[in-house]
Amino acid sequence: MIRARTALFFACLSSVIACDRGVKMEHHELPGFAIDLPSGTEIPGYTNLEYANGSIGIQDAEHGRIVMMQWSVGTKLGGTELDAMLSGFRAIVKTSGSAARIVDPWGPGPGSGIETMKIDAEPFPFYLNQVECAGRDVVIVSGAAHDADTLRHAIVTSLRCKPDPVAEKKLGEVAVEIQIELPGWHVLSKDEGQLMLQNDTGSIAMIEPMGVMDHKDFMTAVGPMLQQAFKGTVIVGAVEGDLVPLSGTLEGTTVIGVSRMIKCGKKSTLVIQLSPSRTLADQLRPVIEAAKCLAPGQAPPTWPAQPTEPAAPATE
Repeated sequence: MIRARTALFFACLSSVIACDRGVKMEHHELPGFAIDLPSGTEIPGYTNLEYANGSIGIQDAEHGRIVMMQWSVGTKLGGTELDAMLSGFRAIVKTSGSAARIVDPWGPGPGSGIETMKIDAEPFPFYLNQVECAGRDVVIVSGAAHDADTLRHAIVTSLRCKPDPVAEKKLGEVAVEIQIELPGWHVLSKDEGQLMLQNDTGSIAMIEPMGVMDHKDFMTAVGPMLQQAFKGTVIVGAVEGDLVPLSGTLEGTTVIGVSRMIKCGKKSTLVIQLSPSRTLADQLRPVIEAAKCLAPGQAPPTWPAQPTEPAAPATE
């Protein structure tokens, strides 16, 4: 389907509008890598220093700078997933037109070897940088009122990948951190931090643990993001509370369902549920609505592996 990390970490972009050309960098030792970031204050509620899915954000309104760094299980975004991320960006960031304008092609950043995209937006240009660090994808968004490319270059050239062998072995595990009642379902796949479940009616549910996620920004950007991710075949309806209705076709099959972001402390979980009929979707909607954070000490739900078909009898 899609990886939810294509989504959103652009919550504070419009708040940094002052200007100053002096940049003081500070060294940060983070889970599995080290990097230099500009001095400033952490974006409230954004930092989550877990190994598999984490983030850190630094803002300096006085000097007009902001950096948001997020890492998650998987490889670099490309194609549809990258387009979905940019659609989410365009839905949130202030621009001089109807959308943020891509002014530089995706490609190696000058002098860094890290893929970089420059995005012309307000109040100043932003750079979106992406690099793989062992089993994780690291995305860095930086912006500054002046010398934005100098800031970007200082950040990305300081990045040092230092993977933890023990933590890397656990990256294939998908830790479900919500309570959701789906008895009789089985695991269809586990890939890049995403758990895909299915039942015997053909309904599917995607559960993806994420780092911090701003609910307001998610609701703003989820429509363009999902429609881009599904290549326009799944239509996103009007938001209903914290549910986002979905309908259309997926690989030629009619699908109806909902999407919901569930925030628990500094973590979020994206749930996307799709069924082959309205009746089945209506039956599962209350389940998605009732999903909630695990209580302290509560064991997460588990599901069995996909059942295997019995072997055909041997023939003479």
